Amino acid sequence: MGTIAYFAYGSNMLTERLRDRTSSCRPLGLGRLLGKQLAFHKRSKDGSGKCNIAPAGPDIEAFGVVFELDDRELPALDSAEGRGYGYERITLDVFLNGTTLSCWTYEATVIEEGLAPYDWYKGLVLAGLLQHAMPAAYLEQVKQIPAIADPMPERKSAVEAVALLAGLSQQHPDWAGIIGDWRSQC
Repeated sequence: MGTIAYFAYGSNMLTERLRDRTSSCRPLGLGRLLGKQLAFHKRSKDGSGKCNIAPAGPDIEAFGVVFELDDRELPALDSAEGRGYGYERITLDVFLNGTTLSCWTYEATVIEEGLAPYDWYKGLVLAGLLQHAMPAAYLEQVKQIPAIADPMPERKSAVEAVALLAGLSQQHPDWAGIIGDWRSQC
């Protein structure tokens, strides 16, 4: 049994969400990538925008969470992330605690500009940013990204996300106003 370093930059930043996919995950800290930016332009099979780390200028940074996980769980994570169906697993160098660490992550292969995330998905991303104390300016930048209501709020992923967000809002009442308008779906 070995471990790998995984860089989460979207909804998997939220430890509870990643733990549902890889029970061994353990956050190591805040990671950052130079020359990358967060974009919601990965076309999901539901038609919404999901996260990707897109190339950007040299002064732009993307933040995320570096997790350690059991390498035997990598196939489960590949499946949850849609490896081969819109995302590919890549390695990249992430700055973590003053050093550079080689990490696995996922990069979108099905990109469409002009997409918007569903409100519940953006709520998961914001909750992950809050949980791991991301820089305030980065949190504000993500908050400004427009989201749309899910036209099928009864879909399994939406129901699970709304339940998770509702529980987190009870534990952290100060998050409720930040993580979005998903409450309308409750």
